[in-house]
Amino acid sequence: MAERALERWLRPRYVFPALLALLAAAVLLAPEEQADESGMPSLSTYVAGPWGTKGWYDVLGRLGVKVERRLTPLRAPLDSDAVYAVLSPPLEPTARDTRALLDAVRRGAGLIVLPGPGSALAESLGVERSEFVGSSMRAVEDSLFGTAHTDSARLDMWGRDTVGGAARDSMRRARLPLLIDPSENARAFHHYLLPAPASDSDSTRIWRGDEVVLLTAKGRTTKPVAMGRVMGRGRVLMIADGDFLRNGVMRRGDAAVLATRLTEWVDPGLAAPVVFDEWHQGYGDHPGLFGTVIRGMSGAPLGRSVLQLALAALILLFANAVRPIAPVPRTVIERRSPLEHVGALSRAYAAIGATRLAARRLVRGLRRRHPLGVTGTLDDDAWLTLLRARAPGADGDVDLLRRAIKDPLPAGEFVRAGSAVDHIERTLKT
Repeated sequence: MAERALERWLRPRYVFPALLALLAAAVLLAPEEQADESGMPSLSTYVAGPWGTKGWYDVLGRLGVKVERRLTPLRAPLDSDAVYAVLSPPLEPTARDTRALLDAVRRGAGLIVLPGPGSALAESLGVERSEFVGSSMRAVEDSLFGTAHTDSARLDMWGRDTVGGAARDSMRRARLPLLIDPSENARAFHHYLLPAPASDSDSTRIWRGDEVVLLTAKGRTTKPVAMGRVMGRGRVLMIADGDFLRNGVMRRGDAAVLATRLTEWVDPGLAAPVVFDEWHQGYGDHPGLFGTVIRGMSGAPLGRSVLQLALAALILLFANAVRPIAPVPRTVIERRSPLEHVGALSRAYAAIGATRLAARRLVRGLRRRHPLGVTGTLDDDAWLTLLRARAPGADGDVDLLRRAIKDPLPAGEFVRAGSAVDHIERTLKT
């Protein structure tokens, strides 16, 4: 019995729909890495592959820095004793998020941001990200390892170095090695920072006086890749290209040192917790039809009641649909018309010569139409005796019917019995 049930469920009409359902579930529920506008996977600390930034998250944790992942929107007021990392998320922070972040920075927080093209953060910070394939990359040593100069290492719109003499001498004295080998990372940096025009009609690009160049990419011209700005009581680190933060580059070692130094510029001493914004990377609870329905069904009393009613209805439907035995087809009885019934009885009686049965049927019909005021306790012979007394002119007909119900009659006499019944009918009606 079990083998028959197994063979039934292994039929193609059950197997193929089940495979299609599994395939659809795998496609819909398979996790995917979010990609930014450049087509690269997002810089999420949840991604441990070569394109994620879990390595930076782990490095800071090993160094004793308190690291957190924020899975809720950036709503004011934010804690001013923290460093927020917004790394080019697929979901761009809104103007409300930007206002909350910059307000926290002015009160003393730090901000590490990869501003997306045309985003609210880029507009508020007055920067743009442009395409650029660098042939080498280096850190501006004084800014990362020594005294941060607010007026040194500034670039004009064409990338020409406008560093003052004192700052240039300080850099020359430092002579620190490059943190990233140019030969290995020449193709890793495809963006650089530009100052945004004051308006759409203004093409002039001028850096503000409080920017500090922290990282440059050098090809035919030198371009800033990372810049810092002091804003109120806090600091903002703006990075044009975050590929050196990815796990695949971070595992080489030098990139981890560079990322740590950049974080130290934002928060000297690394005392504040570093909060990575994962909500805009696609993690956490986001508004949507499916999530709203799930929360409504599980969190609200009315939703739980509807869910229980739906489950009870499904159980009832299942109980009524399943039958312990196979259903038996209903027997359809075809009814004859009255005339067909009379004809069938006539042929049946004639075939077996049932003259006595036919005579009793005729007498019973006559008694039903003319009861003569007596009950049904009398038999047919006693009723015929009473009929003879009530209809004196039908004595011969009564005698013929009495003989017909007792003895078989030839066909000719049986026909006369029918005529006798007809005569008695007319006699009783007169």
